[in-house]
Formats: sequence, C-alpha cells, structure tokens
Amino acid sequence: MKWRGLKPEIWVLMVLVVGVAGFFIWNKYFTYDPVKVYAEAEKRYIEAMTADTYGGKTPQETLDLFVAALKKEDVDLASKYFLLINDSSSSDYLTWNKYKLELQKAKDAGRIANMVNILSRAVPDLKNIFSESDYKFSVYDSTDKLEAYINMELNKYSGVWKIESL
Repeated sequence: MKWRGLKPEIWVLMVLVVGVAGFFIWNKYFTYDPVKVYAEAEKRYIEAMTADTYGGKTPQETLDLFVAALKKEDVDLASKYFLLINDSSSSDYLTWNKYKLELQKAKDAGRIANMVNILSRAVPDLKNIFSESDYKFSVYDSTDKLEAYINMELNKYSGVWKIESL
C-alpha cells in the first residue's frame, strides 16, 4: 500500500482519529490536577476515619477495651484500638496492619500477659495533656520508675478515643 496514493479524505480521517486519540490519552495520563488529587485523598481519609468506630467514648474506656482484647489474645481486635496509619507513603495507609503484626509478634513470643500486667497499672498523666483531643497514661514500676507511656488521641470524625502510641 502506498501512503502517497491515499485520497485526501482518508488523510483527514487518519489525522482526526490520531488527534482525538491523543487528546483522550493526554487527558487521562498527562494532566495533573493537584487540587483534585488532594480533595480525593482528603475524602478517602475522612471516610476511613469516620468508619473507624473501634474505641471508647473516654480514653479509659478505650484502654480497658484494648486490655480486654489482649487478655483474650485477640490481636485483630486489639489492633483496631490504635489510630489508623496516616502516613500516606506507607503501604499500611489507613489500616491497622502494622499494629496487628506487632501484636502478633508479641503473642507468638508469649509477651501478651506481660503487656496486660503493665497496661493494667496505667494511671492518667494529667500534667502532660495539652489539648482536649490528647490524653496520656503513665505506668510506673515499684520504684516509681516510668515503665510505659500511652498516648491517646480523640478521633474527631467518629468520636472515639484511639491509642496513638504506647
């Protein structure tokens, strides 16, 4: 087939098809709207946080629920009392996977009973609370040495308290 021998109408049709295809490919793969990307990420975050209803209405209630789950060695449930992972670069973004893995390691190593013992002695640390959505517990050993520190944070989207770290 000779390209030069094509009728002008065919050339126009080919250029039109390539142009339309190029337009759609460009729009799909090469346009970046940071506002739209941010809005979609924010929507996904808010939806996940709103659906995260594991926890109590008070920090103490959440801690008690967490300890009860640990006593049953239910690491799946216990992990859900932590805040969702909010590092968007993490493969665990908006999950509890990291906590579940660490709790499973503790269970496999036979450390759950010790965790329950330590957490059962937690007392509010009122001098280190800096906002209404922040709460702390401290655990001291028999010599008044700090043994553990528990940070709690209010999930403002679902209204439950979550473990931020321990």
